Amino acid sequence: MPPEADEFEIAGVTKKEGNLVQIPMVAESPIHFECKYHSTLRLPGNGHMGTVNVVTGEMIVIHISDQALTDNGLVNVLNLIARMGYYDCTSVESIFQMVILNLNKELRRGMEGKQSAETSDA
Repeated sequence: MPPEADEFEIAGVTKKEGNLVQIPMVAESPIHFECKYHSTLRLPGNGHMGTVNVVTGEMIVIHISDQALTDNGLVNVLNLIARMGYYDCTSVESIFQMVILNLNKELRRGMEGKQSAETSDA
């Protein structure tokens, strides 16, 4: 799209401004990430394909609507669509756990998506 094009309008979605990072997000999305720019890694292209930029950011805040959570408070990832490569996408259709045995308590909290004991009151 040219820089002056409004991709939100073209896609038929509503803009929602971030709280901490002043950049528009898709209002209809059940989960929003507000990030601060960290760095760009430029990867060389292959022949006529040009270069590829991989942009990384620091997560500032995550907004999750109640409708995106399961009964036990985890994000429901079933039926999400993910971009793979080329023109390929995939969707999550099943979930299973592989618990690592003999993992210390603090590392296990991180694997479960919980904050560390030192920051759990923040």
